[in-house]
Amino acid sequence: MSFRVWLPVCLFAWVALATQAQAATYQTTRGSDRDIRCYLSLGVPDPPVAGCSRSGYHPYAGVNLGPGVEAVGIDLASASLRSADLRGADLSGARFSNSYLGRADLEGADLSGANLSDVLFRSTNLEGVDLTGADLSGATYLGRSTGSAFYDYNTDFSNAWWDSGGVACLISDRCTSFDPVVAGWTLVPEPTTALLFGLGLLLLLICGRPQVRAEKASCQRRSTSAAASSSACVKRSTMRSRSPFSHT
Repeated sequence: MSFRVWLPVCLFAWVALATQAQAATYQTTRGSDRDIRCYLSLGVPDPPVAGCSRSGYHPYAGVNLGPGVEAVGIDLASASLRSADLRGADLSGARFSNSYLGRADLEGADLSGANLSDVLFRSTNLEGVDLTGADLSGATYLGRSTGSAFYDYNTDFSNAWWDSGGVACLISDRCTSFDPVVAGWTLVPEPTTALLFGLGLLLLLICGRPQVRAEKASCQRRSTSAAASSSACVKRSTMRSRSPFSHT
């Protein structure tokens, strides 16, 4: 084979190897490392992320993902993170839209303010996950996940589904919208609400103390008065018994 034929083949192989070497990895729940690949659902004909192709490597080239990793604001839209172990990870403000998080372990992770729109959750561990201010619009299989996550009034559950959702709901009409209350998730009150509640309790304690003191003083006075009255009665009875006219 001539040099002109070998040159393009070698260049193609070099580019493929370089791309694979730059691909970031994530740790699975079994402890092994896996390359981060693109995830394109059936309803997405065109790749929503530049450089992503079906079953190709994801263009993300940041820090490798694993338990306790600090990856604030990373962009992993349309990423396949099946069985990822991200326990205790700081992923606040990250972008995971249109990604696959099935069977991932997110226990205790910080996903506050993260974009989780149209993410597929299935058998995902969400115990103790901070989802305050997160965008979960269009997310599917939230009801098939485990654990109780934290959310607030800014968490977006619009068009979030208990099961599959999407086109399947239009066909079968059997889908159920996701309700965090029914799922047993924990609502985090807004800071102003918590502050007002705390101030109310403080005022009750402050205002209640004088009343308690007054009631205690009143009880003491009544007790003292009753004791004095009882003593006076005993004295009168004693005086009558000693009087020479008491038996006449």
